[in-house]
Amino acid sequence: MGKSETPMSPEKASALVDQYSAGTPVKVLAEQFGIPRQTVLRHAQRAGVAHQPKPFNDDDATDMLAMYESGLGLERIGAQVGASPMRVRRLLAGVGATIRPPNGKYVAASPSPAILMLASM
Repeated sequence: MGKSETPMSPEKASALVDQYSAGTPVKVLAEQFGIPRQTVLRHAQRAGVAHQPKPFNDDDATDMLAMYESGLGLERIGAQVGASPMRVRRLLAGVGATIRPPNGKYVAASPSPAILMLASM
């Protein structure tokens, strides 16, 4: 336990682990118990509960792709499905989605110096 971490009562820790085991997302538990996400995972690990992200099926991927194509960002999709933005990004990239830059603006790539040199010949 770190210096800034306040001890949690055994009853509260047990409730946290029970909810985690039932599939409540780490982010939700962290907010509910007022603790960092890593602390949620530490409590689960101490209780012998293995960390296993929620599995996603093809329907989940299709739904996330539709949300993304409608303009929702990775963070908002993740919040809706109980996954990190990075996990959503990997899943979307895995199904062939073109990932937008974080600010949502596409930026044209600058031609490399080699291309510019060839173009000037």
